[in-house]
Amino acid sequence: MIGAPALFLFLFFPLSVGGKVVDQVAALVEGEVITLSEVQQLVQYKGWQISDEPDERRNLYLTVLDQIINQKLISREAQHTPGIQISQDDVAHQLQAYRRRFSSQDEFQEQLESMEMTESTLRDLIRRELTVWKFVQTRFEPFIIVMPAQIQKYYDEILVPELAQTGAPFPALELVQEQIREILILEKTNQEMDRWVKNLRSKAQVSVLLFRATPSSPNLPQELLIEWELQPVTIAP
Repeated sequence: MIGAPALFLFLFFPLSVGGKVVDQVAALVEGEVITLSEVQQLVQYKGWQISDEPDERRNLYLTVLDQIINQKLISREAQHTPGIQISQDDVAHQLQAYRRRFSSQDEFQEQLESMEMTESTLRDLIRRELTVWKFVQTRFEPFIIVMPAQIQKYYDEILVPELAQTGAPFPALELVQEQIREILILEKTNQEMDRWVKNLRSKAQVSVLLFRATPSSPNLPQELLIEWELQPVTIAP
């Protein structure tokens, strides 16, 4: 529960080296630090809107942090999975697609500066997301089976009623069954991945420090306690 003073300010934990605040620790995953900057950078990269409502803003940051934690854990597993390799061309292609969102190179550079990222760190973020995507494709999708009865059920119970509400005509099942199959494969893949990640996290050393009242944690590595001074701090959104 956030107290009244925190309705306009958020509580984080800064990394302080020699008395100088470097960044805020958001979480630890198997001893690896995830900073607040990483959370904010992913929010900006995805173009997600940050609400003016403190609770909604808090929930967004926690949701994004949770996503990064899962990505870090999946990336670790991907290192030991055959066939999970992301080439420089894969990263370059995705980076180019991101560049096309901006009207000029200068605008792209301004976006990098606003995210406090270099092109190299952006490439790292893209590589991590591509690794997760390819892992999911390799680990889960090949084993997903969608039966004709499931396609029929989705058509009868979801697609047709939704179109009926809008007054739009609905196509014959034969015309949309492949699209429905893709939707169901995605749903089943996400369900399997969620179960797998939940099991993975139950075995991993994960400490979420974002919004905690105290930075103490049983999973904090000793070197973090020794080398970094962790203190509560309030910062404006």
